[in-house]
Amino acid sequence: MNWIDQEVPIENADKLAARREDPLVTAIQAGVPEAFAQLYATYSRRLYRTIIGIAKNPEDAQDALQETFLRALFAGPCLRGQI
Repeated sequence: MNWIDQEVPIENADKLAARREDPLVTAIQAGVPEAFAQLYATYSRRLYRTIIGIAKNPEDAQDALQETFLRALFAGPCLRGQI
């Protein structure tokens, strides 16, 4: 059986639906600048630590972090609550 064919347990489906209704995602989709600032403040440090662990170079990690948030900014209206 392929993992795609497996049913999602109800509790996981409920959590996923709740994330899609995240007010931060809704605000970003609406173009509220403060919402994107909050997204950056919430996730940038953790994301940077992950990237630096992969890149092993602070400059490359900073570039990758900037590129990630730029892509998120330009994709704002298309975000699907996957934060």
